[in-house]
Parts: sequence; structure tokens; C-alpha cells
Amino acid sequence: MSEEGSDMPSRICQLVAALAACVVVISCPAYGSVELAHLNNLKGTVHTPAGPLPVWYIYAEPTPAGYRPVGAAGEGVACVDDVARALLVYVSHFELTGDASSLAHARDAVRFLAALRRDDGTYVNFIHADGTLNETGPTSRPGVNWWMARAMWGLARARYVFTDADPAYAAYLDELLRPSVDRLMAEVPLRPGQPPEPRIVGGGADVSAIFLLAVSWLYLVEPDPALEPVAAALARGLLEARSGSASDPPYGVVMPNPGSPSVWTGWGHHALEALALAGAVFGNAAWLEAAADIAHSFATYLVAGPGALAAQGPAPIPYPQIAYDVAPLVRGLVTLYEATGSDLYADLAFLAGSWLYGNNPANERMFLPETGAVYDGIDGDGWHAPGRVNYNAGAESTVEGLSILLALEKLQGQGMLASADLRYVDGAGPIVVEAEEYERPGFGWITLRQAAHLDGSRPSGGAYVLLQDGSEIALPVAAPPGTYRVHLIHGGARTRAATVYIVSASGQVLEAAVPRSRTGDRLLATDLGLLQLDKAGRRLHIFVADGTLAVDAVLLHPEVLWRRLRGADRKVLVLRSMADGARRFGLPGAADAVQVHDAQGRPVPWDGETGHIELPPLGFAIAVYER
Repeated sequence: MSEEGSDMPSRICQLVAALAACVVVISCPAYGSVELAHLNNLKGTVHTPAGPLPVWYIYAEPTPAGYRPVGAAGEGVACVDDVARALLVYVSHFELTGDASSLAHARDAVRFLAALRRDDGTYVNFIHADGTLNETGPTSRPGVNWWMARAMWGLARARYVFTDADPAYAAYLDELLRPSVDRLMAEVPLRPGQPPEPRIVGGGADVSAIFLLAVSWLYLVEPDPALEPVAAALARGLLEARSGSASDPPYGVVMPNPGSPSVWTGWGHHALEALALAGAVFGNAAWLEAAADIAHSFATYLVAGPGALAAQGPAPIPYPQIAYDVAPLVRGLVTLYEATGSDLYADLAFLAGSWLYGNNPANERMFLPETGAVYDGIDGDGWHAPGRVNYNAGAESTVEGLSILLALEKLQGQGMLASADLRYVDGAGPIVVEAEEYERPGFGWITLRQAAHLDGSRPSGGAYVLLQDGSEIALPVAAPPGTYRVHLIHGGARTRAATVYIVSASGQVLEAAVPRSRTGDRLLATDLGLLQLDKAGRRLHIFVADGTLAVDAVLLHPEVLWRRLRGADRKVLVLRSMADGARRFGLPGAADAVQVHDAQGRPVPWDGETGHIELPPLGFAIAVYER
């Protein structure tokens, strides 16, 4: 099917129908289980030369009397980045509940955005406590950037809701948006008679995806043909930024920053959400299929393996974990469910969203249901250390966490899981063996280097080793016996091609030829195949011959990733194959329900009489045990 395929599958229309269903809010079902009290309590007033202005404070610290809102030192007390997302929460809450107070808060959020907008459609991000704008700070000065994109997204979404709730106000929002739309269109040069070229706007695919979300909501309200080539250019830019596959890091995601081409960050990965929405709104099956492929490749890996990630650099990096790592994925999966009707995406959304409920390294609920406060995140000292919760509850954490809860409310118990209220029990996920933890002294010329960043990549442990020709290191491996898929995380050969060997304690040898690279030490992941680890002496030796090589880590994945969760009245087992062939996984007892999907997300029949699951190559499965 061509990217611009004119034959729109019938299921692609369902999202538009689902979105339209709640425009007349009084006809929508009442939900009301998502509490916004904490977000409302973050609201205050700043006095400006034009009069009092509502703001939402950036941070909130716990005190014996409750949370105390505070600003960001040196930047300001409130910002467009947060208030635009608060606007998204309020209009979503209004759609689901018909709560008029949320609509009133939404109008106040619009007032804030209007006050920080410039005539050219760009935005100053921060406002100070004295009512002056921070027009020069690097995180605040106006431009085609994060805060312009988020403001457009929030206002476009609000315009959609107000179109029926208050048409006159919707017309005002249209006027407010027009300079920003014109500014965005100037960033997407078009040639008459030529298809739009792929375009990344705002400095990265993460920002560009938010602009695509804004354009999609604008088009949903009013199908302006002038927006179609803009959407096409932005969507094509996202497609070109994808990297990896279902078996190789970073697992098919859209890479956010051209300046760091080997680094994917959990926060801000809006591409799945943007492609799913744009695919449905503009009737482009290829964009929707790309979003689905990200779900099949990456989301299944995440929910069955690490659960959540801060980054991939390209090795997975677990901390710090924040609600913003989770929210775009959940919203994107819910959008895919609405567009396709596939229960797979509902279940993946519940599994990803269960991070809020205790499926996380701290094994704690990350929000207060009675107020809607969402904690600022989880930090830790590595893969095997328990996570530590930061109990502050600022604006970003709260709005992103609330957006997860509101998105999951829309599922209304769909899928096999029907709920995200699950906590982590145990599992078998990725194992990162850091090269800098080699057994001293090693052999040959070995240089240990500390580095937070490395030529557009990110060492997973904040360090790496440089191995010259003939060097050898031994790495202790804390992994149970079994067969593992092995990726070496390394840079390019510096001066001439190199060969790297990994040798297990039992004598199995894996090797890879590393050509000389113009990207220097920028890290990449090379698949070395399968390695059997036995009970005796779990140690890996790394040899480098001929060239000089930066080595960050050895990444091990069991052939089948699994994660066991528990809820109030059930247990859930989540499986994801990392093998290129079919694999059999023995079930711990008789499951009450099982769903199996292949690597393309297609359902696979399960023989309920057997005590195992036949996982297709790179396939995914969920088993539920009722108590």
C-alpha cells in the first residue's frame, strides 16, 4: 500500500467517530473517578501590568499541612509547557464528565497561554512571580520549539471541545491559533505539484510529533486542505526517524533528537500517539500502520521486559522514571485501540499505565486517588537496586499522570485486562553487563572513561572502556542459567576495522566485525546471536583484535521476557519472545484466559488444554489467573 493510499480501511474511520461521539458532552457517560483537586490547588494568581493572571505552579513539595506550590529558581513560577498540558487535562476531563468547573479552569489556562503568546505565534515559556516574562532564558525564549508546539496542541484540542460547548469561544481560539499555524506552515516549504518532503520541525522528532498532534486536532474540527501537506511532511519526517526492530534496540521507535541519533528518551516520545491520530484523522493507513508497528515492536518489549525506561542510549537506562515516560505511550495505545478496535492495544495500554499503580521499581502507587496528585518520579542506583520515590508532585508529573488516568478511563473495561490496577511481582527482563565493571586489571591497553554523553550516544552506566588491539576484559554476569540473545553496545572502530569476540565460561564464542566508522565512538547495538549461560562460572570475556573500540556494555535478553503482576483479584503473566524462531513457554498452572499475538499483532490460536504457550517469533502473550 502506498503511503498516500486513497483506499481508507473502514476501521480507520472509527477513531474519528469515537472522537466525535463526545462532542455533545451531555450525551457522554459519566465517569468522575479521576480527581483533579491537586491540579486545581497548584493554581494561583500572578499580578501583571495587564491585571491578575491565573497560573499553575511548576513544583509542589509535601508538608505536614499538604503540598506547597513553588516555582523554578531562576526560570519562573509557571510556564507554557505545563499550563498547555493542564489545558489538555481539563478539556479531556470535561469531555468525560461534563464537569463545568473543568471547562472554567480550561478558560483560565487559555488566558495564561494568550498572555505569553507573541504576535508571531511563538511563546515565551516562563513568567516570574512579579508578573514579568522571562524572555531571554534558554528554557524560555520564544521560537519554534517545545512550548510553541505544546501551546498549539492544547489550544487545538480546546478548540475541538469548545466547538460545540461554546462556538463563540471556539472562534476566539481559532484567532488565537492562526499566527502559530502560519508560523508552523512557514517551517514546511512546499513546492507546487510536488509531494511534501519529510520534515522535522522544532529541532527534533519529539517536538515535531507534538506539532503533528496539533495539526490533526485542527483538521478534525475543520478539514482545511492547506493542513494536509503540512501533516504529510511532519508524518514522513517521523517515519524517517524510526530506528531498530522488534529484535534490536531501540525496537522500532522514533528517535527524538538528530543531535543525539543513538539516544531515545522516555519523556516526550509522542510519535506513536501522533502517527496514530494523524493516520485516523487524515485517513492515511500507512501512518496508522507505523504506529501499530511501534506498539508491536516496542510497547510489547517494554511491558514484558523492563516495564518502563528512562532512556536507551542504545543500552536501556532504567532511571529516573517519571510519568512523562509513560503518558505518551498510554495515550498512543488508547488512540490505536479507538482506531482499530483491537483488544491488544487496550491491554498494552493497561499494562503500560500500571506503572502508576505499582508496576514499577519502587513497587508503590505513584498517585493519590483522593486528590489526583502524581509523584515526581522514581530514582535508583541501577537495575538490581529498589527504586526510590520522589514524593514531590509538580505540575508536569500531575498533568501527565492525570492524562494516563483519563485515557484509561476511556477504555471502560475493554480488553482482556479491563484495568491497570496491577503491581509488580517478579520477572525476567534485560540484563545490562557494564563494561566498566570489568575485573581488574584486565589485559592489554585498557582505558576507563567517565562520560554522560558520547558522540551522540549515552553510556548506560555513565562510563565506558576503550580497548585497543589485543586487549581483553572479563565481566562477571549475574544472570540465571539459560539461553540469551546478546547485543554488544560499542562504538565504531577508530582507526581501522576491528573484530570483537565474546567468550563464555563454557567456551562458546560470539564474534562481530566492526568497520571503521566516521561517527567515532558513537555507540550502537550489534546483535551477536544466542549465548548459553550454564551454572558454572558466569563470566564473559571480551577480546578486541586489530582496531581500537569503545565498549559500553553487553546487553542480555532471555529468549522469552516475562513479567508477573498481581491485582486485587487476579494474577497476570506477560510474555514477549526475543527469539527469531518459535519458543515454548511453560505456564505456572492453568490460566483462566490467554491471548497470543504474533510480531505483527495478529491473534494466534492457543490450545487451552496444554500447560504451555507456543510463542511465535518475536511474539507476545498475556495469561490471566483469576483468584
